[in-house]
Amino acid sequence: MDKNHEYYVFANLHEALIQLGMEDFSIRLTEADPELSPLGDILMYFKGDLIGLIEVKKSPSTASIVRNQLKKWSQSKYKFKFYGLINDVEMSLFNENLYPMEASFYTFREVLLYIAKLMRHQDHEVSEETELIEEALSRLFHSIFKGLIDDNVLDEIIRGVKIDGEKHEVLFNESIEMQLIDCLLKTPEEGTKIYKYTALESAFLTLNHKQFLMSGIVGMNDTTEVDYVESYLFKISIEDHKKHWRRIEDLNQKFIMSCTALKDDLTMWRLYGDDFKGASFEMEILKPSSRYIIKQVHYAKRNGEDAILEVLKKVYNEILNRWGLKLIFKKIDIWKHFFKPYEYAVEREVRILYTGDETDEKLWNLTYTHQILNPFIFVKMDESLPFKIKKIYLGRKSNAFSTNEYQFQQLIRERGLHKEINVLISDIVNYR
Repeated sequence: MDKNHEYYVFANLHEALIQLGMEDFSIRLTEADPELSPLGDILMYFKGDLIGLIEVKKSPSTASIVRNQLKKWSQSKYKFKFYGLINDVEMSLFNENLYPMEASFYTFREVLLYIAKLMRHQDHEVSEETELIEEALSRLFHSIFKGLIDDNVLDEIIRGVKIDGEKHEVLFNESIEMQLIDCLLKTPEEGTKIYKYTALESAFLTLNHKQFLMSGIVGMNDTTEVDYVESYLFKISIEDHKKHWRRIEDLNQKFIMSCTALKDDLTMWRLYGDDFKGASFEMEILKPSSRYIIKQVHYAKRNGEDAILEVLKKVYNEILNRWGLKLIFKKIDIWKHFFKPYEYAVEREVRILYTGDETDEKLWNLTYTHQILNPFIFVKMDESLPFKIKKIYLGRKSNAFSTNEYQFQQLIRERGLHKEINVLISDIVNYR
């Protein structure tokens, strides 16, 4: 870094602060701080609180320079309300989640006035302008969700969005957040067939006891999913151990089962059907149930972009950038399980999420693959389920598949399920 240029920027920012009469603001260089100096050159304070970090570059900020700087900031343990990148040509601001704030600025005066506007909104103006912001929020929601959500439903969602001026937050009332997500994700229609691939022993236990095993959602936080949605929306991860115990308790009352739209598919057999030695349930979707959410998993595109998460990210950052308010997603730990990266799109997954209560007998185990302590429950095969087994397919790689065909049929007969479920052998003959 050219120190002369750094001092030049610092001096001009300081002079601009004086000219604008911003007594609440102050700045200092990071050069004396060995932990902060690698992250940027100038620190900004508002009423004595550290709020911003500015990196000064002599050369223009190319895409690679911006990308590398954002990566450095995202990996740091220090977090700020805003980040600035200043060079000879322009000044760019990023919010606390490292997304661009407004367009680029071309004078020190412009960037300081914008920061002042942001901080004063957060300091005292939110409560005074709540009604105006609520009206603007309504227009913002209609502009962003136009064509995605029916206008009448969207109006209902907007009525369930409230501003907490003291905390500088925008929140959804009760079930409104889940209603929003429900509108954005696809629900399989009644009569749709979905498939659950599993080991032979699991298939036997399911039919023998006439109940399904459903795993707690915390156990879904494996290496393929952990913080995917949070990282996409906020460029940060959320540490589970920092959550309040009541939030943890609520999470552990949610249970999930993964299925697919793919019938008798060799890839699914290999991944989830014990390498074609297991079984696959064909299940039919029935009428909706208030305690179950059944959704097609939404996958990102090949380039990594997720259309639905992009919309949510746009809403979040528009609210943050315009008014300095955070849009709080209280139910993100639930609906995030319906989103996955592009690489998993071949699975065409359908997930069934169940909300338990105190009447459910909750058991615990360590997940086999990732050693996560996780609750699970059994749900009975009865009229309360929004799905039912129609067929069970047996994999051909098992030496006893032909014997098990009639043995499973006998088990089903003895359990009184023979009028509902047929036992078949997979049609796939060529496999390795």
